[in-house]
Amino acid sequence: MLNSETYLGEYEGLRRYTTGSTEYYYGDLGDELRKIRCMNAPEDANPVFYCEYYTVLNDRLLATVNFVDFRAHGGVEFARERMRILRRTVCPYFECDRVWDD
Repeated sequence: MLNSETYLGEYEGLRRYTTGSTEYYYGDLGDELRKIRCMNAPEDANPVFYCEYYTVLNDRLLATVNFVDFRAHGGVEFARERMRILRRTVCPYFECDRVWDD
């Protein structure tokens, strides 16, 4: 998290922060969702807008992907499922610490 971020509380189990019009959501260590960055507040979420999602594959590799705003498509579980799909796809090639297939 950045020093200029303002804490807004929890959002479906993730810590929510803001800096201006950008929203940040942080998962716990070991979570398949490490960080999400969206360009507006949840009440302004648009189904065609994209957010940036971060996950740790191993101790030397971080993946960043963009896909539609999770807040307009089923919430955090929607985002987690996309990250599990990403990890199942790339981990055979990059030796991930853990493949999330729950």
